This record gives sequence, C-alpha cells and structure tokens, in this order.
Amino acid sequence: HQQGLFVLEDTAHAHGSKINGVSAGNLGDGAAFSFFPTKVMTTCEGGMITLNNEEEDYIARSLRNQGKRGMDFGGLHTDFGNSMRITEINALLGRIHLAKLPEMLKKRQQAYELITAPLKEAGLSFVSTEKMDVASNYKLIVHLPEGKNAKEVKTALAESGIFLGGTVYEIPCHQQPVFQGICEGQSFPRAERWCPNHICPPLTSGMTKEDAQRVGEALVRHLK
Repeated sequence: HQQGLFVLEDTAHAHGSKINGVSAGNLGDGAAFSFFPTKVMTTCEGGMITLNNEEEDYIARSLRNQGKRGMDFGGLHTDFGNSMRITEINALLGRIHLAKLPEMLKKRQQAYELITAPLKEAGLSFVSTEKMDVASNYKLIVHLPEGKNAKEVKTALAESGIFLGGTVYEIPCHQQPVFQGICEGQSFPRAERWCPNHICPPLTSGMTKEDAQRVGEALVRHLK
C-alpha cells in the first residue's frame, strides 16, 4: 500500500483465520479463497474472491457473469467475461460447511496442539500458528532435521500406518517450468532449502484425540 501497489492476499487455505484482530481476506485490497475438496471448507470445486473496493467488486461480478454489468442476465455484454457462476448445489454445500466452520476450526486446533506437543518436547522444528488469534491449520509444516530425507521419512511413516498428503511445494515457485526464462539465474536460498526439506502430517477436523497423539508420537520416532 505504501508503494501504491494493489495487494492481493492469498487466502486459499485461510478460511476463518484471524491475526491481530483482522480476519483473513481483509489484509489487502482483495483476496482469493479456494473451495477445492481438500481445503478447510469446500463447495466441491472452485473458490471465491473478496474485494474492498466497490468499483472493482462490480467489475469482478461482471467478469464472472459473461461480462454483463450489474444483475443483467440479458444479452448486453460490457466486458470480456466468462461463465464462472457457482451452481446452487455447490453453493448449498458451501453454506452448510460455512455454518460448521467454527466447530471444524476448533477441532483442527485441538489436533494441532496434540500433534505438536511431542514435537516441542523433542525439540523438532515446525511452522507455529501460536501468534494467530484463530488459525485454519490447513497444513502443519514440519521441518526435517539435517540428514533426514523426505521420501524416506514418508515411506517409514506409511509403514507405520500414517500416510502423508502433499507438501506445500517440493520445488520452489521460481524453479517451476512456467517461470522458465523469467526467474532464470535468481536464487531464493530459504525457499530452496525448505521446499524439499519438510513434510506435512495429516491434520483434519475429523481426527480423534488418539489419532492426533499417534501422529505426533510417530513423527518424533522417525525424525529424532
């Protein structure tokens, strides 16, 4: 904002999150939430954008509705838009999940605390959400100690009956093929260090207390 830039907040996983009294989606000029099936809440597919400017909101609604301004569903196209309207069935699922979101976040927080308690005790490093007012806890990012290999750790955990989902990014964004020729020669040491050296253990609102404790104990067993 200080530089006059448009700030778009990546809130893909941040449903219900809050920090310093500010809810996710209100830290920039606009935000983008994902409703993909693996996210904290879902409509089966798609997502949602939020905007803090009425004019931009008006244009975004037009782009969603085949370039038709306002609530015009006739034949007048003002913008180059597309058909990105959510179906009523998908919207209904989203409304149901939205009503359950506070309880789902509470259960995720409980699972997070149970999994991370033994990690703290063992001195293992992970991305903490303790400074947040409310955290979605979509992923728990655990840093691998020196000498540990992500593939080997995943295999060992799977043999213990604990199957890990996807990581955040095994290959950093600037090394992805789509950015070839754009970020060439640039180095981002922290991203290059941590992307291949982390795992994300299971953490869901459906976990029992025993499930979460078992995950935490297994992580300590295979990472120490």
